[in-house]
Formats: sequence, C-alpha cells, structure tokens
Amino acid sequence: MKALNVYEENALYDKSGVVWNWITPKTLDGIEWETVTTIQTPRLNRIQKPYLARYLTALRTAWKARSADLVVTHGEPMAIWTGIFMRLLGSRAKHLAWAFTMPEYDSYGPLRKWLLRFGMKHVDRLVMFSEIETQTYPPLLGVDPARFHMIQWSVNGVDVDREAAPIIDGEYIAAIGGEGRDYKTLFEAMAMIPERRLAVVASPKSVAGLTPPDNVTIYSNIPFADAMNIAANASFLVLPLLSETIPCGHGSLVSQFYLNKATIITRSQAMKGYAYADENVLEYPAQDATALKEQIERLYNDKALRDRIAATGLKFAQEKCSEPYTIEYFNNYVLESGLLGDNSGQTCNRTVSWAG
Repeated sequence: MKALNVYEENALYDKSGVVWNWITPKTLDGIEWETVTTIQTPRLNRIQKPYLARYLTALRTAWKARSADLVVTHGEPMAIWTGIFMRLLGSRAKHLAWAFTMPEYDSYGPLRKWLLRFGMKHVDRLVMFSEIETQTYPPLLGVDPARFHMIQWSVNGVDVDREAAPIIDGEYIAAIGGEGRDYKTLFEAMAMIPERRLAVVASPKSVAGLTPPDNVTIYSNIPFADAMNIAANASFLVLPLLSETIPCGHGSLVSQFYLNKATIITRSQAMKGYAYADENVLEYPAQDATALKEQIERLYNDKALRDRIAATGLKFAQEKCSEPYTIEYFNNYVLESGLLGDNSGQTCNRTVSWAG
C-alpha cells in the first residue's frame, strides 16, 4: 500500500525546514509512506500571496496519487487544493482530510466556497477535533455527514527544552496561536491591569489593526522552540477565542495542558470534551474583557488554584490526548477501508471511539 503524507509549512512560527513525517513511522506494517510538503520547494515557499508552494505541492500530490492508494492531507487549504487537482487529474486514491477546520467560513467569498465544495466532493473521510464541526460542515460542503469524524486532538507531549534560559525575564502570562483568536478582547483586559505583563505569539494577520497596550509584547514569525520557551516559562496562559462556536484552539489547549500550565479560555461549545470549567480550565464569556480581566487576576492571586488547574489539565492530556489514540484511529481506518487487502493479518488491540 502506497500512502502520501501531505502538508504545508506552518506559517506562524515553524520555519525550521525539517520535514514532518507525522505518525508515519508508527503505522501498520505494509504501508509505504512518502511525505510531500511545501518545504520541498523553498524558493516558492517564500512567496505567500499567491501561495505558489501550496498549489505546486497539491499538484505534485495529485500526480503522485495516480499510483498511490491513500492521500492524507493536513489542514483545510491543502485538503481543498489537493482534492481539486486529484479530481482534475482523475486520481483515484482515497483522500483522508486530517485536521480539517473552517473557522472563518462565513468570511469566504463565493469563489472560495465553490472551490471548497469542488475539492471536497470525493474526499473519503474528514477528521476534525470538535464535535460541533461534524454537525455544521456537511451542509456547507455538500458532503455526506457519515464522512465526518471527530477525535480529540492527540500529541506525544510537547517538544520544549526545559533547561533553556527563559527568553523573557520576570513574571508574565502568555497567549499562543493565531487562528480564530480574539486578541482585541485580551488587549482590552490587559489595559485594565497595567501592572501585569502579557506575551503574545501570533501571526501578523491575527493582530492586524490592533494596538496593544504598553504591557503587551507581540512576537510573530519566531522559531517554534522560542514560542514553546515563552509558553513554558509563563505563569499561566490565556486562549481567547472569537466566539462561543468557533472551532479553533484545540491543539493549543492540549499543548498547554502538557506544559502543565493553567489556562483561561473562552467559554465555547467547540471545546466540548476538552474544557471543564473550574476543573482543568477557567472560562469567561466570549468578548467580555471585564470577565477575562477578573479571571486573570483570580489566577494571579491564587497560586493553589493555578497549580490545581494545571495539574488537572496535565492529567487530562495524558489520559485523553496522547499520540497512541491518533495512531490507532488511523490504523483502524486503514483496516476498515481494506487498503491493506484481506490477508494483512494485522489487528488493532483497542478500538478508538469517535463522534460523527
């Protein structure tokens, strides 16, 4: 069985040039993997508008998919364009759209929405990390709801050098991530407490048009190791989301759990199954700067609460969001799809449950 692992380099902070092979070394025997990524076209990768490396990578994938059995794409843009080129080239490989999310769908124009539906028409399965997405996406894409599956975001811990000197001196809180973030409300909350410091690691787009108060420092396009250093040395973290339904931040939240850091997060339906108020997180209503400020002060002034929230979050991540869940889910998918044939003789020891 030939499989392709397809992704684009993270534009937020990971520009290391190191190829990411996902879980490919840990999957079932009999799968021959090849990774296709925008990193393999470094000159084009420097051009972001239009993102030529993305389109070329998707085209290369579709061409290779003519002789492959499975294509695994990561994220919405790569899924769309790979799906488009696979249809145009007549590629018959199964398409597994992993980590598929459309948090800004309402802002898409008619052409992008048409491209979405065209590109995802023949996708075999879409995997996402929130239950709400399995309910809202099918009518938007015109795809059978049975093809949408939810699993919890799973990683094998967090890659952070805990021996490295802190990049930021002194006490501060941090916010990490760019997609679906409500930094406007966070900045308003910080303006009410000028004696506190905040470090934000975010994409330029997510903070465009915002004027941070003097106690806020923004870091963009920094190395992944530096972003993790900032998060790991913060007193605690804030994950501000734009609304109570936007399906973003799951990966950031799980990573923050693994860092053993207490987190304040927007109360959100999309975080069902991850966030439990006053147990593994503190919550505040969307776009309520005063409530957010009060939760920030609450954690600052109660170290015992901070430690308890952090410990509960770490325990949750270790029990519910470890990499073996992803590996077994994928292996089950391959076996159920018959991609290894009837005589592979391989089984999975545990069945991973999902919604959708």
